[in-house]
Amino acid sequence: MIALIAVLYADVVLHRRCDAHEIVRLQALMGRWRNETVLPLRRLRRALKHPPQEFPAEETEALRGMIKKAELRAEQVQMALAEQWLSARPPHAGMELDQALPLLQSDTPVRNEEIAGMFALTVAEARATAADSSAVPAPLASLHISHKTTAG
Repeated sequence: MIALIAVLYADVVLHRRCDAHEIVRLQALMGRWRNETVLPLRRLRRALKHPPQEFPAEETEALRGMIKKAELRAEQVQMALAEQWLSARPPHAGMELDQALPLLQSDTPVRNEEIAGMFALTVAEARATAADSSAVPAPLASLHISHKTTAG
């Protein structure tokens, strides 16, 4: 999902389209951080959602809250990494966003029709916001990520 957000951000905010090779490079660049940092935190947070009864409930929930904050911060670091990489690239002709979708679907656990719908809505909203001359683009790492499609 982060790669999808990053490619959308590159196109709509930075006006820099990505080609297929760059999307693969971006996913590889972010993959190590995601696999070694974000996903282990997510697994731990989810495991603590229903801890064994003998675990002290209040302390366990407090720990789960701290892990949740760390997980969100780790995703912000991942987005900052993507923004840094995208901003350093020179502008050039790349793929249309709808052509990039199949390359980005492997980055998310949701079904194809769900991501296609989310993608279309997100692109439309981002383009409408970008068309508003009073809108000031936010850094990619400061954007809020919603995990509505993932459990826990």
